[in-house]
Order: sequence, then structure tokens, then C-alpha cells
Amino acid sequence: MERSRRLCWGVDVSGFSALAVPDQERTVRQLRAITEPIRRALAVGDREPLWQTTGDGELVVLPTGTDEPEAVAAVLGRFASALAGVTPRLRVRLALDQGIVHDTAGGLVADAINRMRRMLDSAELHAVLDDDPAADLAVAVSDEIHQSVVKQGYPAVPGRFRPARVIDSRHGAEIDVWMCGLPERGNPRLVTDPGAFGALQSFDVD
Repeated sequence: MERSRRLCWGVDVSGFSALAVPDQERTVRQLRAITEPIRRALAVGDREPLWQTTGDGELVVLPTGTDEPEAVAAVLGRFASALAGVTPRLRVRLALDQGIVHDTAGGLVADAINRMRRMLDSAELHAVLDDDPAADLAVAVSDEIHQSVVKQGYPAVPGRFRPARVIDSRHGAEIDVWMCGLPERGNPRLVTDPGAFGALQSFDVD
């Protein structure tokens, strides 16, 4: 069993379960056509990202030695750019976190992966797409990634993030996260200088 600190991202397709089976198959192909080039671009030397399918999405764990600011910028920027050219339209939710990942015979295991799943399932991340029909991509990043990457102003990291607190009452978990929608046209919920987490409404995982 290998374990090391890694940057991870997960993606889910919005509205997937409501699609007819042929449309689900087409959507999976569309998503794979977007994610495969991104994964290849984020290899470090001969070390490829680890990944697994999640039915209506993917889970990806980047290699050790990944340049985190460049990787965050690449994932967000490439996803937003690729989605703009997809027909029929594809809308997705994307979450990023980091932590110790265990690569086991049964699959990838990590607290960061559990947090990502909570972000992806949260009502608030769903609301990013619901509230802005122009957005193709709803993004959530952990507070750690926001503090160490987004807030530092590294170039090419798109999006104006706002804070939220995701509560998973079933498992007694709370996560401070930052969210945005891309592209950003006409979304009044996005702010450049959001306030502290303590002043925010909290949102439970569905």
C-alpha cells in the first residue's frame, strides 16, 4: 500500500441521473474526452495521475511532485475552456482538495476524497449552477487550497470565490470551502472580497 500527500479532484455531471441511458452513455464519453487530456497534461515525468470512475464522474489523484498552483490553474482553466465547446451542453461540478491518499488494492482511500464527495454533493455547489444559467462549471476548493493557492494570487487561477460551510449532518462533519461558477457572466453571488466564514449561512449535504 502506497500513501503520500496528493492534490485530488473529483467531478460529477449535473442532471446525469435524469438522462435516458443512451444520453448517459454519450455524456460519459463527453466527460472522458475532457478529462483524459487534462490528466495527461498533469503527469509528472513518467508518473501518471491515479483515477477511477464514479458512475457520473471521475476521481483523480495527482502524482507526488505536482506543482500545485499550476495544477489548480490547469484543472479549472482547461475544464472551463473545454466545456464551452461541448455540444450538447454539459454542466459539471468540480471539487479540489489535498491530503494523505492511500492507494490500496480496493481503490483510493483518503479523508480528502471524503471531503470532496461532500463538496460535490452539497446543496450549495448545486446552487452555483442553479443560480447562474450561464455557468457550465461549479467549482469548490477546500479552505487549505484557497489559502495556499487562490488567495496568494498565482497567475491563471480563474474564478472569484466565495466562502461557504458544508455540513454533513449524517456523519457529523463540517467543511469550510470556497466556491465559484465559470464562466462568471452575471452571477451576483460571486464576490471579490468575501467575509469571514462565521458570518455565513451553512448548507447541509443532501
